[in-house]
Amino acid sequence: MNLRREIAEDLHRRLPGCTLGWKFGHASLQVGEKVFAFTRSDEGAAVKLPAERISALIEGGEIHHLKMGQRILREWAVVPCIAAPENMPILREAMSYVASLPKTAKKKTAKAGTKRPTR
Repeated sequence: MNLRREIAEDLHRRLPGCTLGWKFGHASLQVGEKVFAFTRSDEGAAVKLPAERISALIEGGEIHHLKMGQRILREWAVVPCIAAPENMPILREAMSYVASLPKTAKKKTAKAGTKRPTR
């Protein structure tokens, strides 16, 4: 078992009401079917919170925006040493935030072999 999975399993045991999954190559913590945190190889985790809250956390120290390629994700932050007891409130906050978001409808994909109408 890898470190990311071990950390996620530990957090899952400490956060009642969440489920453990594997999305985007990372062990993830989910509420409903929505990811609110995923572990990283550096013992940290990315968490989803409102952009204003992320900005406040960044001002406080070691937390920084999650960057995917060239994109900075404004509602995701990287929290180092996520399993530290002082970081549990941030995880609970992320879980509550994501649980409060409306469920988005899944996009319909075109069936194989169908053509788009020409104009």
